[in-house]
Amino acid sequence: MYESADPKLTYFVLNRVDLSLKQDKILTSLYQPIIGPVAVALYYTLMHDYRHVPLKSQGKRLYQLQEILDINLKELFSSLHKLEASGLVKTYHGQMLGVGDYLAFELVDVASSKQFFNTLLLSSLLLEKVGATTFENLAKEFDSKLPGFVAEAKNVSASFFDVFHLSAEKAINPDQKVLEVAQNQVENTADFPTKVKQYDWDFIKDLFKHYGISGNEVDSHASEISQLMQFYSIGEQDFVNLAAQAIVPGQDKLNIKQIQFILNNHASQTTSQKQIAQAFSREVKPQVSLNDSEQELLKQAKGLTPLKFLEKLKAEKGGFTTYNERNVLRRLQMNYHLPDAWLNILIKTCLDYDSVLSDNIAGRIANSWLQHQVTTPESALEFTRKWQKGRNQKSYKQKRVEQGTDWKKKLAQDKSNKNSSGNDDQELSEIMKNLQKFDPKD
Repeated sequence: MYESADPKLTYFVLNRVDLSLKQDKILTSLYQPIIGPVAVALYYTLMHDYRHVPLKSQGKRLYQLQEILDINLKELFSSLHKLEASGLVKTYHGQMLGVGDYLAFELVDVASSKQFFNTLLLSSLLLEKVGATTFENLAKEFDSKLPGFVAEAKNVSASFFDVFHLSAEKAINPDQKVLEVAQNQVENTADFPTKVKQYDWDFIKDLFKHYGISGNEVDSHASEISQLMQFYSIGEQDFVNLAAQAIVPGQDKLNIKQIQFILNNHASQTTSQKQIAQAFSREVKPQVSLNDSEQELLKQAKGLTPLKFLEKLKAEKGGFTTYNERNVLRRLQMNYHLPDAWLNILIKTCLDYDSVLSDNIAGRIANSWLQHQVTTPESALEFTRKWQKGRNQKSYKQKRVEQGTDWKKKLAQDKSNKNSSGNDDQELSEIMKNLQKFDPKD
């Protein structure tokens, strides 16, 4: 976490966020109990500090935030870190000629209530802060489902033809003028694909507007956006949330290739999570027999977090845990939700195979285990032991003894072969004659 003791440190806000009334309620009702009212006030203040094209002269100082919020520098950074940890702000630190050190804040749009409650870390912390009763009331308040008693009620809403009178002929075959106007409403684009019409483009444009993307930019990529949404089977809200990761603050452009890359990674990760969850839900094999060293390793694997376990193994080997190794471990935990003890045995196996923990080796070993239905740390230890034993047997090769050459016998044998043929000299002469006849020009 970055902190500075300099209240004169310059800061910039990189993007604009416009909250709807519903998002405003989510921020104050769901986020505020977690991050506190000062952090919420800081978020609103940064919203209003945005400049479309940040210039050096438009940079503000941290003491200005302190004055507005009436807090000291320590409280300011404490609130900022809460916004960062809850996913509402991303902070960047850099240096600029004429400015020196600076902080740049990227504001993240407030999540929907569904996304909030599906983020287990946030919802668990909310439960801890407000208690079970308030938590349940908040969940019901933001639940978009109709009350249970409505399920048995009959829908008596009036239909179009119950209220309005339109001839059947006009309903089936509208006037040409109506068709022309409808066609012109599709942003006057002659080749606008028919499939694009099935999405709520006004809603998509409204969502993108929060990230500084104009409606014209969305229209220019409508066909590609439609194809991506259909291929990955996602709706408008999910598409914009994922596409926002590819948006560069201050630029009114959509990078379709980068968006496709993000969607592909998301789909791959989601599929992997489902497959892994399915693999671990299968019936566990009976308890296996482990030796003393394996029992001790299993005890450590069940008693330590994966990061502590990794650091302990690296220290025992006389090495240290690298930044990349921590990233590999974080991705394994966050992206695939692997059980800690099982993951610890995977770490041990990877480090037995190589000196560092890498994505490639961890992925290969984890895939091998899951394909063989190895879903407990005990079965992982047994599988690894059998695999290592088989590998050692295959790699063992009996050394071949090179026999020395008895040159006396060799020469005698060569001489005998020449005498038996009697034609070696004659054949050699014929070959030489043929070579002399060869003309390179032919």
